[in-house]
Amino acid sequence: MAEKEEVSYSCFTVTSIGTLNRVKAFDKLLYVAKRFSNAEYPIRFQIIGEGDYERQLKKLCNELGVQNMVSFLGFKDNPYPYLKKSDVYVSTSLSEGFSLAIGEAMGLGVPVVATRTAGSVELLDDGRCGILTEHDDEAVYRGIKLLVDDEKLRRKYAEKATARSGNFAVDKVMQQIYQLFD
Repeated sequence: MAEKEEVSYSCFTVTSIGTLNRVKAFDKLLYVAKRFSNAEYPIRFQIIGEGDYERQLKKLCNELGVQNMVSFLGFKDNPYPYLKKSDVYVSTSLSEGFSLAIGEAMGLGVPVVATRTAGSVELLDDGRCGILTEHDDEAVYRGIKLLVDDEKLRRKYAEKATARSGNFAVDKVMQQIYQLFD
């Protein structure tokens, strides 16, 4: 599905996907965008999703003056072309179980920066397959900045993410479940 639509970006692009609610903490991403704006980085942030918190997020985006570098793309039936062409996927969730979006980014070979939650720790193999951060804006900024500034590190995490995503393939997980019953 990532190949069904052609998407291209003119600068470094950070993508985040999820329901726009308080638990997903997209407001952190807007504060991070402000830090990159202050540092004059040519970077774009895009948020795919919709929810009750959308109006507050757009208002904060305008208050911070980052509306030129943050795009709210709304709900997408097929977010994969946008995700696959991204340079980094970011999850700022306060809590998260098994994150499909992180898993999908990994499967598409997109390096991940995620706040430390039970799901992100498991998916990113405790930071060996992506960058785990604490929940404050500064930590998320530093995690993203590492990947923005270091193409070699981005490639390393992209490769590790792709390899790790195979552990969560449906057929492999089903084999493990069947073995439990043998």
